[in-house]
Amino acid sequence: MKHVKFRVPIYRADVWVVIDEEEASRLVSVKCGVFNDDFNMCGAVFFGNDNNVVWLPSDCTMRTMAHEAMHVVLNICHRRGVIVDTNNQEPVTYLTGHIFSEILRAHNKLKERRHDA
Repeated sequence: MKHVKFRVPIYRADVWVVIDEEEASRLVSVKCGVFNDDFNMCGAVFFGNDNNVVWLPSDCTMRTMAHEAMHVVLNICHRRGVIVDTNNQEPVTYLTGHIFSEILRAHNKLKERRHDA
């Protein structure tokens, strides 16, 4: 397994998590229509064609993971017309918790698979 896909049903959004740079480059091209082979960063979210691909190196920090999760949240909100409203924070905070949890689960699964290989 080179990536983990999860769906955010309420917003009909798909997210792919990947730790391998070559697979990330392939997924970003296929799913987002974006071409990238430079991964000289701590993590990244690529967005296009209503898809999010999250690349995180296997040794990334929780801080980086949370940072990238927030990019996914804001991309979903933007595409679905959800206004980020400080007077009604619950939609965004629940979505953030869900996205972060799914990214963490996927990242851990990918690290386990890489370790077992």
